[in-house]
Amino acid sequence: SVITLSKNMDKKSAKKERKRKKLAALLNVMELNERDKRRKTSSNPIEENAVKDFSRETLEEIKSRLKVKEKLKMTKPLLFLTDPGLMAQVNTDPKERIPIFLNDIQNLLLYSVIGDKAPFKPRWCNLVRWTRATSKVVILIEGLSLKDIECCSQELKFPSLFQNKLEFVRSYVTDVLFQLCAVPVSTRMKQKLFTKHQNMGRMKEMEKLFSIEKYSIKPKNDEVIKSVSLNSPDTFPRTELLLSLSQMIEENYPLPFQGHLGDHVRHFVPTKTEYAEVNESSPMFGVDCEMCRTAEGSELTSVAIVNEKHELVYHKLVKPRNKIIDYLTPYSGITPAMLKDVTTRIEDVQNDISELLPKDAILVGQSLCSDLRALQMLHPYVIDTAVIYNLTGSRNRKSKLAYLMDLFLKESIQTSVEGHDPIEDSSAALKLVQLKLKFDPTFGDSVLQGYIPSWDEDVLSAPINFKSPEEEKEYNKIQLLSSILRYTCEQGKTVKYIGNLECLKPEVKKLLATVEHEELMKLSPTNDESDVFKVAYDEPYLDDLIYIHWQSKDMLGVDNTLRYLDRNIQHLHDKLPSNALMFLIVAGVSGPKGLENGVCFVKIKE
Repeated sequence: SVITLSKNMDKKSAKKERKRKKLAALLNVMELNERDKRRKTSSNPIEENAVKDFSRETLEEIKSRLKVKEKLKMTKPLLFLTDPGLMAQVNTDPKERIPIFLNDIQNLLLYSVIGDKAPFKPRWCNLVRWTRATSKVVILIEGLSLKDIECCSQELKFPSLFQNKLEFVRSYVTDVLFQLCAVPVSTRMKQKLFTKHQNMGRMKEMEKLFSIEKYSIKPKNDEVIKSVSLNSPDTFPRTELLLSLSQMIEENYPLPFQGHLGDHVRHFVPTKTEYAEVNESSPMFGVDCEMCRTAEGSELTSVAIVNEKHELVYHKLVKPRNKIIDYLTPYSGITPAMLKDVTTRIEDVQNDISELLPKDAILVGQSLCSDLRALQMLHPYVIDTAVIYNLTGSRNRKSKLAYLMDLFLKESIQTSVEGHDPIEDSSAALKLVQLKLKFDPTFGDSVLQGYIPSWDEDVLSAPINFKSPEEEKEYNKIQLLSSILRYTCEQGKTVKYIGNLECLKPEVKKLLATVEHEELMKLSPTNDESDVFKVAYDEPYLDDLIYIHWQSKDMLGVDNTLRYLDRNIQHLHDKLPSNALMFLIVAGVSGPKGLENGVCFVKIKE
């Protein structure tokens, strides 16, 4: 028994020793990984012998070290990208890349400052343990674009400091700093504040708000639109409005994918057996369908197609083979009596459309993906009015067709209590496309034109009693704005701006004026751009939100400017405290030669 006990003790000791060696090896690997990570994310050299050998420590000591590391890990903020963020990464194929927007960057910035009190969460990333982030540092570089960074990528070192590098859409109009800081007041909050103050001027003064014209996406003079003939020549190729493959994927259009991705459209048929190359003279056809609900889901009951003269070229009622559960009459206008004697099936419609459309036809519609799915057809050339017109500032939120028609063409549609008319809707979508073709690709697009909208377009929950028609007109005309600076200071947190105050646009100076607590809003003005990084480097980074604003004067040329920035950004990165949330925003370029998108580098400083 003594011998057996001794053997058991030897086995336990051997097992303990094996475990100790494994954990020691794990700890060594963790240390090596941390050193490699520091080397990749720091411009300072890391000593090769900086990693300690744990092979001689006891099991208890090793366990204690691992426990400390695990606790330390749980105290750090964590940033990771969701699908929209991954699709915007600059290492994604440009043909497949879907940029984010400045509003998206603002969402993360605001959430990092006030957390769940923010009106929304970022859609493109998740920030875990946001309270653990120390300073939020925004370095805004103006006068350069993603294209400039990519042209000199082999020479630059600072991009390697960031794991997350995302392309964003540069607007034509709005100042980038303004768009990062201005936070729109929602429709509901606007109504609440107006009800409280009963006067627009008093509301803006008391609530420290300011306004911009709500419909800056339209020409300033409505007469300009009235004078436009929809039959006049296009001012730019209609092919510029076609959805790209990546847009069709994002908008859930039926596409002939292989494998599992294509399973749900396996029975769909193409509109033509072969297609011709689309061009600026290719004919457009407005399409709209109405659906019912059957035992198998949503199915086609009516389809209408109009040509560019708004003439009806095809209209059929369609009877589903499956039992109809709900005719959806308030929306579709379809009743049981209308389909009683109908013999047309979806296959008949598919054959008719295939014969009707030319090989280079462009289909136009509002959220046309739903119509193509109802038709169970595939088509490569589409223009979607829900995409090319945008009043929300977010590609994920669509404006209703009736709202677009009323706003841009002063036409009322979908007013019948008997449901929608597919002929009316298909013609309306086509008119909107024809109107846009008389201006430019940015017309009616708040994302590209820089219009900052409300966060919602909901119908007001209760009517407002205006004192006069003029007051109602003023109320509806403007968009109220607050600022991220004010949100931050209201939480008792401090904001600092480092940059040349003389170069700030008037609208940005208005934003600074919205901060009531002057002691929380600190300004570190610089004489010129050469001083910006000097002041920033001496900064202790004790404030909650810090803007470092550098504007290129283009005196050094792009290559020399990038070398100058490369050196200073690396030094500034190493100066930031651990757990700082760092944004490096290269603003993009908007000018006479066109628009070049920007790039946002973002990380948690180790």
